[in-house]
Amino acid sequence: MPVKDRNHGDSGERKHKLPGVRTTYDLSSQDGQKILEVIDAITSNGGAIRIGRARDGGALALGVYGDGQSPYTDYLRPGEGLLEYLNELRAAAFTPEPVTRKAPK
Repeated sequence: MPVKDRNHGDSGERKHKLPGVRTTYDLSSQDGQKILEVIDAITSNGGAIRIGRARDGGALALGVYGDGQSPYTDYLRPGEGLLEYLNELRAAAFTPEPVTRKAPK
């Protein structure tokens, strides 16, 4: 699952809820320990993650800070994997540069 496009502007458009059955993002089905490990790696490299719900409760809202861009919010729909998203975010923006050592003279 690719990291979603970032929407840095507010168009002012109001999104309308669709009629029908509403599903919500189920965090209890996620691997909490692995998610915490990835969040720890992101925050250890200068990032911050805010996790909440979209206004209608259906999507998971993820605020991302410290990846070199303005803070932004991405949304995961029910069925989209939080762990996969965080791993992609970590690889794309929060992986430390490899340390290179100079050979002794």
